[in-house]
Amino acid sequence: MKEGYIIRDQNLPQAHFDIYVILVESSANKSLKDLDKKTKNLATYHLIKSGELGYKSAKYEIDEIFGKGKKVQKSDYYLIEYSK
Repeated sequence: MKEGYIIRDQNLPQAHFDIYVILVESSANKSLKDLDKKTKNLATYHLIKSGELGYKSAKYEIDEIFGKGKKVQKSDYYLIEYSK
């Protein structure tokens, strides 16, 4: 069984957030906007999934990126975009 499946199947919100942080930290300016399209969609998926699972740090980061109280696509949207 691959590690990604364990994270998804057990819905570990901090693990999703940690993956988001690792992906963003891999960019030169440590910014989501500086990532290539595919990596940005994957990072955004993990961030939003973490928020959907109730992780407070993710919810704060989502508000910072998208604007507090703004409607955000569900995490699955970004996973589909990543897969294209």
